[in-house]
Amino acid sequence: MIGYNIELQLEGDTNRHGSYKSVYYQDPLPDDPVIKARELECSRFKRIQQSFVTSIKQSLINNN
Repeated sequence: MIGYNIELQLEGDTNRHGSYKSVYYQDPLPDDPVIKARELECSRFKRIQQSFVTSIKQSLINNN
């Protein structure tokens, strides 16, 4: 049987994880700098893609 003091310590531990699954299988949410870096990268790829599409359209218009 667990002693009363140990039980209080266990119940009072608010930094613990609820289960093995939550510790090892669920990814934590990314930090704000990671989210901002992903948004910047996404916007950069969108600009590159848009310029590529625009150049292809211009070349098709000029060839016809």
